Amino acid sequence: MLPKNTRIAAVKLAVLAAAIGSLPAQLPVPVLESIFPAGGQAGTSVVVTVTGEELEGATGLVFSTSEQGFSITGEVLPSTESPEHPNRFRLHIPANAKPGCYGVHVQCTKGLSSPRHFMVSTTPELLESGLNHTREQAMEISPGIIVNGQTDESASDIYRLELKAGEAVRISCESEALASRVSAGLVLYNAIGQEMDRDRNNSDRNAQIAITAPEDGSYFLHVSDFTYRGGPGYNYRLEVARGPLVSFLFPPAAQPGKTGTFTLYGRNLPGSDPSKKVRVNNRLLDTLEVTTSIEGLEEFVGHGLIRPSMVQARSYRLQSGEENSNAIPVGIASAPVVLETETGTSGEPQSIQPPCEIQGRFNRTRDVDRYRFEASKDDELWIECLAQRIGTPVDPILTIERLSRDGESGETMTQVASADDLGDTGERRFPLPCGDAAISFKVPEDGTYQVSILNLAGRGGMDQVYRLAIREPEPGFELLAIPWRQVHIKNEVDILTPVLPPGGMTQIRVFAIRQGGFEGEIDLSIDGLPPGVNCPPTSMGSGRDTTLTLTANPTAQRWDGLIAVQGSSGQLKRTAKVGMLLHRARDFSKESYSTALARSLSLSISDSKHPVSITIPEKQDYEITLGETLEIPVKVLRQGASGEIIIRSEGLPHKHPELKIPAGSDSGSLVIASGKEGEFPREAGTWTFRLTTEATFQHEPGPAAVIHARAEQTRLKTEERKLLEDIQNYKPSTKAENPGEAELSAVEAARRLPVLQSAIRATAERLKVIAERKRASSRKVRAYSIPLNITIKPRDPATPSG
Repeated sequence: MLPKNTRIAAVKLAVLAAAIGSLPAQLPVPVLESIFPAGGQAGTSVVVTVTGEELEGATGLVFSTSEQGFSITGEVLPSTESPEHPNRFRLHIPANAKPGCYGVHVQCTKGLSSPRHFMVSTTPELLESGLNHTREQAMEISPGIIVNGQTDESASDIYRLELKAGEAVRISCESEALASRVSAGLVLYNAIGQEMDRDRNNSDRNAQIAITAPEDGSYFLHVSDFTYRGGPGYNYRLEVARGPLVSFLFPPAAQPGKTGTFTLYGRNLPGSDPSKKVRVNNRLLDTLEVTTSIEGLEEFVGHGLIRPSMVQARSYRLQSGEENSNAIPVGIASAPVVLETETGTSGEPQSIQPPCEIQGRFNRTRDVDRYRFEASKDDELWIECLAQRIGTPVDPILTIERLSRDGESGETMTQVASADDLGDTGERRFPLPCGDAAISFKVPEDGTYQVSILNLAGRGGMDQVYRLAIREPEPGFELLAIPWRQVHIKNEVDILTPVLPPGGMTQIRVFAIRQGGFEGEIDLSIDGLPPGVNCPPTSMGSGRDTTLTLTANPTAQRWDGLIAVQGSSGQLKRTAKVGMLLHRARDFSKESYSTALARSLSLSISDSKHPVSITIPEKQDYEITLGETLEIPVKVLRQGASGEIIIRSEGLPHKHPELKIPAGSDSGSLVIASGKEGEFPREAGTWTFRLTTEATFQHEPGPAAVIHARAEQTRLKTEERKLLEDIQNYKPSTKAENPGEAELSAVEAARRLPVLQSAIRATAERLKVIAERKRASSRKVRAYSIPLNITIKPRDPATPSG
């Protein structure tokens, strides 16, 4: 462990780097905005296209699959529009690849890009045709496949299924888990246009529909974004499968080591009793009781949202012959399970005995559930409701009351505590709101207590489910790490990724989601750092966040890889989950933006040249006695920086000196000497610090994004001209019953033209945005030396002060 002063200085270094208002923006970093298709089948090869910014010189893709024991390999495909800036890759997914969601980064000249998600399945996969916007052009699909699609602006993607009477099919449109911008909607029609089913995604749930075909025939599925947006980034994966669809289950959690009975709610559930159907959200659902134990079930990893991903669950699938249902999460109860006993409109409280975890739901509108228990003075209880974190729309409020009995007035309830939202443990540029409720409650005196829970949204129904734990506190925490910027442009939210030029710095913000009343200190570190990159150990006190500062030595070599933030507090150890932004917002007061769970955190040492680098030619460790003078030789390497260079130190307390290296010179000495009032050093101790300077450079953004967007615009306009020619050159046939080739071409052109013109408009808007970002600009960057250590020994009492 570092000496106390060293640890404090390391923390101060991180805080200073985040707090100094004059710190400049970092060098531009590669941003991956979309990968399409966003998945593939194990044992196959798939060609993908990437879009983004600063992706020049792409040489491959990096996946976060190594922990699962396999690698996805691939090669760059030549680009006719831009041979030097490819954006297409052929991937080879091994047959032993484990199905799941993985992070993917583009490896390019400036380092690894920000991540996106890539799915691996064991199901045959297809690509959407791209022309399926009318019934006549509907893409034919069948159960047992996954379609990788991309919504188009102001249009629906239409698919045709040929089904036999009695054939049961479930359809799911995955977008949340892809970190896609699509808010997917599904509508299924029969051959004569009657609506059979519809759904849209919400509450971290995919849009899902199911049908048992009433008759032989064609059925048409419409897929669209809820607000009819589209283009790169609006990806989805459409799964069409035979078998049952499970919407949810009750109780939502199981006690480890015990077999439980659960009621499944869904469609096409085999063996369900038609007389026991229930109506949920205006939809009749089958019900089916099953028994299972969570032991042996795989971990549920389907969450695309951050807060739900921090609640442990197992994955359950209902088997129907050779077919399985979709995966549904079964929570892991934190205490013995108690089922809510519905008391009807009387509202009689249910007696319980902590520790327990109540599995309940609000069956009626404005329902209030009440639970009573005995407690002794100074008992410490953790009372927590999980609802939104387990994917339900419940917004819970908790009230704790003490019961008093009086022979004359009967029972009197006195409120002693209450709890509403857990609040936002993130910050304005990366919010982490949670509407669930929790409270740490110390019993004030012996007696009977009552916990009341109500749904602030006021709704009731079979799906208004919650878990209410009443038990002793079990302190713990989860961590979330996000790439961070030293200085933010006012109200702007940007996509970032950690890239370090030699001599440069980057930051990672770490948020702590504390549980069970935990307020302890959390020690943070980073695994996987390459040689030449330093990150001082940092401790997070009782607060909710801190910043890790990474610096690269001026001689650090080019490197790309994946890293992990680790946190520990005593015996508690956690690997931080990773957060990501789905898209930018120029002004968060006017624009909405979304966050999601990332599957990997990358780090790169780029070969970008800093305008100036700082080197310490002699040594890193220095020692002087209080009152002595120390001169530290400093050299600078100018690579575009001219004029005077001012070297300052970061990480030392009090006022400390600076070094001015005049134009035309590349060396000098930083003098550290006490004697002046308020100047370092003033006391004995050991400190770690760095030398730093600021420089200005002219940024010339890479051309790849503009080249690819212009190529797409040219392709679309060429196709538009061809369609217009087909329409204009068509002459009506004299034999209407035998249409000629020209007539068919004209009809087809008329159908495709509106969609194509919409795509042209979207591409033109994208070009405007790219062009604005691609303007050359003057930017400031900060360069850092390697870490330096200085020990100040106390003055010899016999030595007179200077």
